[in-house]
Amino acid sequence: MERRDPITNVPTDDGDVPVYLPGTPTLSFVRTIERAIDMLRR
Repeated sequence: MERRDPITNVPTDDGDVPVYLPGTPTLSFVRTIERAIDMLRR
């Protein structure tokens, strides 16, 4: 069975293209931060 990335569900066998870099915020985390900034501006 091929290994898949737990977040993007992309096969991790291609070592050339790191789809998800460790330490990179996920999209939902970025949206949460943007909402918090938006609330602080009001």
